[in-house]
Amino acid sequence: MMKKVKITLIILFIISIFVFLKISYSLKEEILAIYNSQKSIIVKDRNENEIFIFPNQKGNFARYLNEIPPRLKELLIKKEDKYFYYHFGFNPISILKAAFGRMGIGERKASSTITQQLVKILLGKEFERNLKNKVVEFFYALSLEIYLSKDEILKMYANSIYFGNQAQGIAEASYLYFNLPPDLLEDGQILQLLATISNPQEQNPAQYKNK
Repeated sequence: MMKKVKITLIILFIISIFVFLKISYSLKEEILAIYNSQKSIIVKDRNENEIFIFPNQKGNFARYLNEIPPRLKELLIKKEDKYFYYHFGFNPISILKAAFGRMGIGERKASSTITQQLVKILLGKEFERNLKNKVVEFFYALSLEIYLSKDEILKMYANSIYFGNQAQGIAEASYLYFNLPPDLLEDGQILQLLATISNPQEQNPAQYKNK
C-alpha cells in the first residue's frame, strides 16, 4: 500500500512539474510577444542609412540594442539590481526587508529585481502596485528566468526602460539626449540616464541642461 502511495506521489509530482513548465513557457512567450511588438519600425535606404523611425503603440521611439556595452551594463546592474546574476528573478532578502518596512520595522525599500521591473513595464502595471499584480509579476519573472539567459533579460530591460520625451530604451535615449550611440557614452552621461529611470519626466538629461 505504501509503495503505491509513493509511486502515485512521484507521478503527481512529475505531472505538476510538467504542467508548471508548460505554463511558464506560455507566460514567457506572452512577455516576448509584448516585448517584440514594442520595437519601432525603422525605414532605411539601400545603404542602411536611416530615413525614418515610427513610434510604437505606446507612442514611444524604441531602438533595440542587440548587445549592451560592458560599462553601461556594469553601471546599470550596480544601480538597479546588484544581485542580478545571483538570484532567480526575485530577491528573498529584499522582499523581507520591504515587508518589515511596511510594518514599520527598518527602512522601507523597493524589492523589485530587474526581471520583475521588466515584467512590470511590459505588462503596463508600473502604477498599479497591489498584491495581486505582484503575485502575477512573480510568476512571469520566474518564467523568464527559467527559459532565458540573464543577459537576454538584461537586454530586454535596457530596451524597455522609459527615459522621457518618447524615448524608450537606452539606445534611443542615448541618441536623443547626447547624440551618441550607447557604446560611446561617458560615465557621467550613463549616470544621468540611469538617474532618469525613477522619474523620467523630471530627471531626464534634458531637464538637467535646463537647470
